[in-house]
Formats: sequence, structure tokens, C-alpha cells
Amino acid sequence: MEYIDQLLTKLTKPSLRFCSSEEVITITELEAISQKYLYSFGDAFKLLIEKGVELHQPLHSKKLGNFYVKKSEAIRHLQSSEQNKFNCLLSISELSKYFCVQPVKIRTMAKLFSWKSIQVNRASAQYPPICIQRFNEHYILLDQWCAQRGYSKASLYRYLLSHNLDCIANQYEQTTKLHIFEKSSKLESVVKQYELNFSKNKRSAAASNDNLARAFSSPQQSSFSLSVA
Repeated sequence: MEYIDQLLTKLTKPSLRFCSSEEVITITELEAISQKYLYSFGDAFKLLIEKGVELHQPLHSKKLGNFYVKKSEAIRHLQSSEQNKFNCLLSISELSKYFCVQPVKIRTMAKLFSWKSIQVNRASAQYPPICIQRFNEHYILLDQWCAQRGYSKASLYRYLLSHNLDCIANQYEQTTKLHIFEKSSKLESVVKQYELNFSKNKRSAAASNDNLARAFSSPQQSSFSLSVA
């Protein structure tokens, strides 16, 4: 009840109009993002309330699912609290959402890295969190890394290949392709450069769109015609 009281207190305050260009996510969208950090929707929402993250209300909606928060703030708290979720066995379904891949790839990763399998029943297995933590210490899975940051996996993969960085050896590659890279100073440097290039291109594209919008909204454009004499 304590968290419900806190929530009601927030929602009964004067509505907050979000005036920043920073990207936001709705409470409904929070569910998909929270699973990438091993959080259920309920746990993620509780975490944001505990951390004092402000809920912003749309002008024409009072539905809780349409309320929104700063995306960067939500992700920051989920990332910093992720280790708290490594305290119990993790199912294939949970790991599939966490690593942003199909269950078959989780099973392949488990074989490739010899994760200890705890068989729950004939069709399902779970893995000790220490196996996942050790993987995270030494490797990155491109699917997960790109999904968490909004980058194109194909684009980053090509960029890494162009800098002579390739996936680790995978004996099961004929049936299951895994884009796993071993962490290194070179990988970190190349990825940082990719991020800088991505941000620069994004700003350039935004500036071009703004210039185009201003050009077409200019009064001088009223005489523009596509007709051919």
C-alpha cells in the first residue's frame, strides 16, 4: 500500500507538461524495456517510484498507461539496479528477453559456454545467475547491446568487421549464428567511435530536416509550382 500511496500522491499533483526534446517512454512501453534488464513491469514501476522518477501526464489523457517518463532516466535506474536481479535461477524465457534473442540462441549459448543447466521439467531449464554474470564480464552479445541502445545490429556488425573485429568461434554456427564479441580495449575504442559517428549523423539529419521544414514553411514558397509549361 505504501507504493500505491506514493503513486496516488504523484498523480494528484498538478499535471506536468513535458517541454524537453529528450526522448520519453510511456508506462505501457516501460514493460518491454524493463525485460531487457531482468525486471518485470511491476518491479520496474516500483523501482522508478522509489527513485523519485517524475511521471508526466499527457494533456488529453488520464490513463496511467499513457503517462510517460524520461527514457534515459528510466534506463539509468534499471541499469544501475540490474545486478539486484542476479539472485535466483534464470529461465530461458527471461534470458531470451534479457539478451533480446530467440530461445534457441539461449540454448546454444548455454552449450557454447557450458552453463550449468537446472532442469525444471522435460521442456524447460534454468541457469544459475553466476553463469550470466561471468558471460557479461567477458563478452557482449550484439543483439542485446544494440537493442538496449537503439542501434542497428547489422550496421554495427559491418563497422566492427571493417575494423578487423569479428565474433568469437562458434562450433554451432551452422545451425545458430551468434554475434558474440570478446571484450577488449580495441572493441571498446571502436564501439565508442561508432557511437560518436552515429550521434553526429543523427544531429546532421535532424538539422537537415529542420532546415527543410523551415524552407517549406517560408512565405516565399507559396509561389512554388510543380506544373510544367
